[in-house]
Amino acid sequence: MAVPADKGTLLAAVGQIYETKMAEFQAVPRVPLGGACLAGHAKGTVISACDLVAYLLGWNSLFLKWLARPATPARMDFPETGYKWNALGALAQKFFADHQGGDHDDLSGDLNRAKTAIKYQVNIRGKVSLYGAAWYGKHTLGRIIQLNTVGPYKNATLRLRRWPKQDGFKS
Repeated sequence: MAVPADKGTLLAAVGQIYETKMAEFQAVPRVPLGGACLAGHAKGTVISACDLVAYLLGWNSLFLKWLARPATPARMDFPETGYKWNALGALAQKFFADHQGGDHDDLSGDLNRAKTAIKYQVNIRGKVSLYGAAWYGKHTLGRIIQLNTVGPYKNATLRLRRWPKQDGFKS
């Protein structure tokens, strides 16, 4: 998929990858949803399918937090206070802890609400706001949205697709 360069393409990318990921998540048998069975985000870790949704919810919520901050992006702690871009496994662990104990339906509902809020944020902005100037570093706001929504959704989709092929899988 090409990098979105306009609002319509960005909205389509966020919606399409979300729907694909949710369909695959819904296909995971209910029994292993809470059990650790997927390769984690930090080397040597294993996560559950619910943790995977918590990861997506964490990124979506973090992105909405970035947009809600009154400071300019240059003065924000990216990706999050206490975390660095080169150590995102630790941030993933924070997302899991933030949503620990969440069940399938609650996490899915929260993720859907976050995705809807992101699409709303895209819709209320014009082309100049999304793609007219750098928002963080060299990246436009539209690119940041794509990197922090579509990117994690693709990552989750790949993990779910690999899951049945992993050693020890029993249907």
